[in-house]
Amino acid sequence: MSDWQIWLVLALLLFVAEMFAPGFWLISVGLGALVAAGVGLVLPNFILEFEALKDMVTSPQSNKVVYMPYEATAMLSSLGGIRDMLMGGADKKS
Repeated sequence: MSDWQIWLVLALLLFVAEMFAPGFWLISVGLGALVAAGVGLVLPNFILEFEALKDMVTSPQSNKVVYMPYEATAMLSSLGGIRDMLMGGADKKS
């Protein structure tokens, strides 16, 4: 069974579960699974590109420089702040 088939079955199960659950949360996750099934069908080697990126970053010749958009840095810093808030400042050094 290939990856896109697993995503398709998961999407169908989530759509059926949405009929019995209140709210519309499961249908949005099901739509995401359906999109993942479509990507898996159209681009079957898509995940291999991420494996190649991992190999590139972990190779001894790499200089460990990661370029990311400016907007992503703001989101990551927000997530770090939220983590610190939820952890109660456990990582603070006195």
